[in-house]
Amino acid sequence: MDFSVDSKSTRNKRSASCVQVEEVAADVGPSIKSSDSTAYGFSKEQHQHHMSLFQQADISPGIHSSPSDENIGYANLIGVTFSRLRKVKLIGDLATEPGIQLVKLLLAKSPVLVRMLIETWINDDNAEQLILSLSKTYGLDVVLAEFPRASPNVKVVYNVEYDHCLDYLL
Repeated sequence: MDFSVDSKSTRNKRSASCVQVEEVAADVGPSIKSSDSTAYGFSKEQHQHHMSLFQQADISPGIHSSPSDENIGYANLIGVTFSRLRKVKLIGDLATEPGIQLVKLLLAKSPVLVRMLIETWINDDNAEQLILSLSKTYGLDVVLAEFPRASPNVKVVYNVEYDHCLDYLL
């Protein structure tokens, strides 16, 4: 199945990174407990923050895990389904291995997800940083379109924001 990703670039700089659960489905299900172990690529604090967001979305444990679960990178979330997560907003530099793995996990494990908004900014303090960031970021929408999705109707919106002071390089 072919999925599309909307993407656009704007000229504002952001300086924060966060995950926001914007909407959850109305049904009620069991939630999972956070473990003391950390997920690959995240500090203990980041892991606890993600787990608290997942609990707010009332994530329920799945009955079966598929073989592809191990490739997602969140070993302690194998068999988990985000059964009530409908909208999510991810803000920050997700063109990193942990960021990509988080997006992949959310898409693969959210059967009622209808919208995922990904906002990222490009650090353009100098030309080298801008070019490096663009090379990592511009192909990301193509990669996101290839990820398996539990919800066939999910719309992924990918916004890239940057300061316009180095536009002459583009």
